[in-house]
Amino acid sequence: MHFFVSESWIVLKPSIFYMVVGALLFVPFNHRKGLLFSLWGNRLDLCDIVWCSYRKVMGTSYILYAAILYVVSETLPLTYWVYTKVYGSLFVNFVLSILVGVMVIHKNRRKI
Repeated sequence: MHFFVSESWIVLKPSIFYMVVGALLFVPFNHRKGLLFSLWGNRLDLCDIVWCSYRKVMGTSYILYAAILYVVSETLPLTYWVYTKVYGSLFVNFVLSILVGVMVIHKNRRKI
């Protein structure tokens, strides 16, 4: 029980969370479109290739962010981990998701 209130557990929780989210994004629900299609599919009129590409790139980015958080927590002081967690999560959740969406849609529209 001591582990769940220790500093190492507090530092490890966000890495576990982002790893689970990244793994869920990789799981192909709804004919390979993924979890994001289940949430936004009816509202956004995008083809199957776009949904598949977007879920793969976002799943990879969340898993990569979880790995970065873990490495920073193990190698650098706690203040660097806090900065990485706060500003990195803003970047991954908002900026990266919009940029990846625009790039994937633009790339796949040229193919079609």
